[in-house]
Amino acid sequence: MKKIIATVLGVILSLCLLVGCGEKVEFSYYDTFSNADQEFNKNLFYRNDLTTYTADPSVIYVTEGEEAGWFYMYGTSDQIGASGYQTWRSKNLTDWECMGVAFNPDGEDWCRENLWAPEVIFDESDHTYYMFFNASNRIGVSDGSATRKTQSIGMAYASDPRGPFTMWTGEVPAGTYADGTSYEAYTVTRKTPLVDFTKMPKNHPLYDGVIKVIDASPFIDENGDKYLFFCHDLGGGGTSHYNTSTIWGMKMIDWHTPDYSTVAKLTETGKTKVTGGDDIREGNVNEAPFMIKNNGKYYLTFSVYSYTDKLYQVRQAIADSPLGEYTKVALQDGGTVIAAEAQSDFMSGTGHHSFIKAGDENFIMYHAHVDRTTGGGQRAIAADRYTFVNNGTQDVIQANGPTYSLQPLPTVVSGYRNVADKANITATNAAEGSDVSALNDGIFKSLDIAPTPEFVMGSGTSTITLTFDEAVTARAIMIYNSYFYDTAFVQIARVEIDYVNGKKTETAVIDNLKFDWDNLVKSEYLSIGTAAIAEFYEMQINKITITVNCPQGADNVAINEIVVLGK
Repeated sequence: MKKIIATVLGVILSLCLLVGCGEKVEFSYYDTFSNADQEFNKNLFYRNDLTTYTADPSVIYVTEGEEAGWFYMYGTSDQIGASGYQTWRSKNLTDWECMGVAFNPDGEDWCRENLWAPEVIFDESDHTYYMFFNASNRIGVSDGSATRKTQSIGMAYASDPRGPFTMWTGEVPAGTYADGTSYEAYTVTRKTPLVDFTKMPKNHPLYDGVIKVIDASPFIDENGDKYLFFCHDLGGGGTSHYNTSTIWGMKMIDWHTPDYSTVAKLTETGKTKVTGGDDIREGNVNEAPFMIKNNGKYYLTFSVYSYTDKLYQVRQAIADSPLGEYTKVALQDGGTVIAAEAQSDFMSGTGHHSFIKAGDENFIMYHAHVDRTTGGGQRAIAADRYTFVNNGTQDVIQANGPTYSLQPLPTVVSGYRNVADKANITATNAAEGSDVSALNDGIFKSLDIAPTPEFVMGSGTSTITLTFDEAVTARAIMIYNSYFYDTAFVQIARVEIDYVNGKKTETAVIDNLKFDWDNLVKSEYLSIGTAAIAEFYEMQINKITITVNCPQGADNVAINEIVVLGK
């Protein structure tokens, strides 16, 4: 593209205003490409460039104190020589500032090796940040033939998201297990973990001569009840040499008092239910649990396949209570929360995750492979929006991603939100069965089998009109391309923007709004969630008319979603 004038926001192109007598007046807009080598407006957009190398992200949005308004992240370090758990903060989900070590055990602590997957939760009841983590227990246990290290769960706490987090020590009272077997009180010191499953009865299915539990994830229910979820990791050794990993959970009396009587298995690898159910494709891994609640239902999300596999991804199971019984959602019914397509070179291994709420928007934070083509062990942080969609039977979680293209910043950061949901939308030349409401429902199709439809139009020329009952202040328009190569548009033929200028309504026209085909399409696969974007100075808009031409030789053309960034 020929560069006319360079500004801090990008490349200025001419935009014509059609005024009363048809006179054309020069105007400016920004044709925003999602080119990896081009700067973009970080006051409006973010992009998953995968430059912050860490894994297993736990992210919170801070709402009080000196750090209010910051996203804080904790994770498994991918940096050679790093010790303990570091923390990062960001305002825009793109640029992460390392804030140093939040928790680092000393030489006498039980948790000196394999510190993985910390997860931090803020408890509003006592305004305290709690970090649950897992590490190799240096003391180990004997399985009769040798002493093996266990992988155990600890807890540390802090009054500030920056830390430092202090390992909790104290007395855990006596209690009983689910089978009625009693256990004695025990003291947690810096040499012993908080959650000690080696004390479980030897016939308990969680006990296998050696206990290897990872990915501890805390959850607070609406009534204040506390729970802890975790993974019984594969390859733990022991007596049966189990070769799958499963998700378990238990209730916590408080954050430092496990209720071992409630320990329950919540998933069975390869099956839709612990009690059996249907077979489901997911390799031999159920790990990295996270819990959210929606409309009275509990959604247990977890990762499947190996973390080095390109198909490492997030799935979901649903129950009526925190400890089950859970039923995994079938893939054809939207069971996948977020995943990279095996054939795509844009994202890979979108697995271990956490959910956050920023204002009234929901985000999934996850790690992805730095090598987007073949996967591997090095991982970095990414973020995308998620929402709940109905699959015809129940609501399921679906992410708008994984994306490697410009996406709108959270509203709490930019001050702009997607106001397209305020518009009345009409269209011409719609394909049979295609519903125009798919254009402004806030979700775009991100998997072939996802239950989210696109808006499909026939051959020739189609027109889409967004009409606002009251003028909205708009700053940018994003027209998302089809998920499918065969129905993708090459460019948008025309965008007409009716806006208020004083007491008059005038029309701004963009001809041939470009889509970055060269960088966002490879081997007949489009990068998920890519858009043709026009950015401009604030305008009071009351109507947008979009003209789309079906590519030559194609039977249909589709648009995935329309976003209008405004106020």
